[in-house]
Amino acid sequence: MGRKRKIQKEEFDKLKKKMRKLERKMKWNSSSSDSDTETSHSDTASSSSQTSSDVDEAKKDTNIAGILGDDPTLPKNTGPDISEELAVRWNSYLSQGVDKETWKKLLESSPIPGNCTMLQGPMLNCEVQAMLSPVELKKDSFLHDLQGNLGKGIGILGTIITDMMAKKSKDETPPHLTKLVEAGQLLCSVHYEVSRHRRLNSNRHFNSKIQKIASSQKIDTLLFGEDFGENSKMVKALENTIKDIRAAQPSTSKNWRGGAIKKRWKTTWSSKQGGAKHPRTNEYRSKKGTKDYRRENKTRSLR
Repeated sequence: MGRKRKIQKEEFDKLKKKMRKLERKMKWNSSSSDSDTETSHSDTASSSSQTSSDVDEAKKDTNIAGILGDDPTLPKNTGPDISEELAVRWNSYLSQGVDKETWKKLLESSPIPGNCTMLQGPMLNCEVQAMLSPVELKKDSFLHDLQGNLGKGIGILGTIITDMMAKKSKDETPPHLTKLVEAGQLLCSVHYEVSRHRRLNSNRHFNSKIQKIASSQKIDTLLFGEDFGENSKMVKALENTIKDIRAAQPSTSKNWRGGAIKKRWKTTWSSKQGGAKHPRTNEYRSKKGTKDYRRENKTRSLR
């Protein structure tokens, strides 16, 4: 029973509080209706003072920016905003990609122009292909496919520019044509940088002479150029002919002895004590037939 009374008391207190709040609101509404007429006159004066204060604050901000420099947290090198609907979709494509069905349709509906087949991306030369490992070949094929997809996007941009150029008059250029051309330049340079990256990956398999040839080769339908194989063969042939033509020159090295090879052990004969000097022990031997010689032989046999 005591618990029920407590709950009833709490509910009664809550109702009391709500009633007091309603009374306060009623009083505030009645007082605000009287003051509305007075505030209407003061609004015009306050608005004019606000504009002047805003101008002063703007001046202060410019002075502070001049002293301290630009705010580093603000984004730099950003252009005008695009359509909000377009921005939402592009941000989604950049973070999550396009779904498989639409991606397949996009690739099928956007062929590469017939007079600009380099947009497909250059193929790997046969000579280079034989040197690369399976993992390296897989990486290169992925980058090649990426170039082909990028090339299709550039092709769509190219058809729009071509249509705009066909419709334009002699004196007037269509609006945003130059911007579209600049967009094409940027995308083509990205395409080229991918080709350059592919060349650097396979360049380490060449020797120094072939590397020089590879760096001078132009990219066409093949990554190192169609004449890369012929040029590398020419370099090898030149090296062989130079080796055959070049005469054998005498060595100028300081290590060259210039005479017969010296003997390892030198036997020195000396007239001292009337005998020969042993090359290893450096001791003199007695002559044959002498008493000393016989004595030495006896001692050797006893040992």
